Amino acid sequence: MEDQAKRAIAAFALAPLVPPLVYWALGPSHDADSLVAAVLVGGFMVTYPVTIGVGLPAYVLITKHGTLRLWHVLAISAATGSVAAVLHRWAPPSGAALGASAGLTFWLIWYRRR
Repeated sequence: MEDQAKRAIAAFALAPLVPPLVYWALGPSHDADSLVAAVLVGGFMVTYPVTIGVGLPAYVLITKHGTLRLWHVLAISAATGSVAAVLHRWAPPSGAALGASAGLTFWLIWYRRR
């Protein structure tokens, strides 16, 4: 398997965990039970399905027809986070920031200067 493909798999596996962790870290409760709940509920019920439904098709389309750039990743992840925030009745800017945290994590794992 090509190195870039391995990094993409790792990025898609790890980046969706970041928004629930950031949400937990900035929240009022910092105990282990709330961390597990944030990761399980936030990660597996929200961010992973969104990543598979939006991020994976976007990645495939962009890499098939061009070069994936940081602005692609941040724009798509922030917009997706904003939409998710509206659907969960949160403020869109906070959703955009959480989405962008996943996008930035994806980029940091995936990108390698050639």
